[in-house]
Amino acid sequence: MADIPCDALIDDYSLEVLIPLGLAFGGYELAVWLHVSAPIMAVCAGLLIGDIGARHGMSEETRKYVDAFWKLIDEILNAVLFLMIGFEVFAVAFEFDLLASSMLVIALALLGIAWPFRGCGCACSDAQAFPQF
Repeated sequence: MADIPCDALIDDYSLEVLIPLGLAFGGYELAVWLHVSAPIMAVCAGLLIGDIGARHGMSEETRKYVDAFWKLIDEILNAVLFLMIGFEVFAVAFEFDLLASSMLVIALALLGIAWPFRGCGCACSDAQAFPQF
């Protein structure tokens, strides 16, 4: 039984799309019950399904459907996130003090980003400025 690949046992892409979803939700709840980090468990499950599961346990057709499913979920959640951010913008009361402090924070953030590049000039083409890893 150990030599039989998983895709030989299940070859229905609609079912195989639900398996990673069940692993994500079920594993998250199991991690909460065990009092361990649920987001790290979800990341580990994603790595397991995305690497080992996709390579050894999924057919090419199933892989396409699973990738398309998670891309759709990603797009939906990004849309909901930015919709909620847009609602929050309307809920914030705009006052001059808040606007001035916001501009100061933005300026400090930009300065913090630019600070490491202060000595390399405008072109930043020096190989010493950007080490290759």
